[in-house]
Amino acid sequence: FTFVKLFGRWIIWKKPFAPAPLISVLGPDGAGKSTLVTSLKEHLQARKRKVTVVYTGRGRNHLLPITKLGRAYKIAEKQKTTPWSTNRKPLFSKKILYTASAPIFALDQLLRYYARIFPSRMKKKIVITDRYGSDIMLMKYVPFRFKKFLLRFFPIPTLTIFLYNSPEILNQRRPKEDLEDLRRQLRIFNRFNYSLRIETARGEEDRRQASEFVENYLLRNWY
Repeated sequence: FTFVKLFGRWIIWKKPFAPAPLISVLGPDGAGKSTLVTSLKEHLQARKRKVTVVYTGRGRNHLLPITKLGRAYKIAEKQKTTPWSTNRKPLFSKKILYTASAPIFALDQLLRYYARIFPSRMKKKIVITDRYGSDIMLMKYVPFRFKKFLLRFFPIPTLTIFLYNSPEILNQRRPKEDLEDLRRQLRIFNRFNYSLRIETARGEEDRRQASEFVENYLLRNWY
């Protein structure tokens, strides 16, 4: 009886069949996602943790042959609205085209999870992702309910860190980004829940706050 009890506790402690944590860093353009991802990786590696970083955006690292489509899509999304583009017919055609392409991008991200993220998690590597599901969340001309439906197929991250600031400050950091589009991004992001929200204004202190939050969670719930 004692052996069985101790063995059960050992199984719970070692988590042999549980995937390692998945940490998702999200936020609008200019919020500092890439910087925080690098900082978290270095922080955890300094504490002898196995860590890998996986980019899951639409710009690169696709498994399906849609890289050119993804880049063209992002360029089209960043084009500012012109007076003649408010015509109903072009908008209707864009809605049809963009909504039809959304499942393709969602499928590619899902394949990347099971081909790259999940195997690393099963090898007990902490996975940190940049843009996990957020490019689906932010797609223009696609109904929000349909995007939310597609996101239900994605495994839920262990921790989700949301970086944000005012659209004006984000626009100062990324002058090429459209101010109205940054406002749109923030409105969409604010419709979801996160493990930690950080208003990125203090640089190193913000990164330290995120690193301490992640480390405390891992020590309390994983290691």
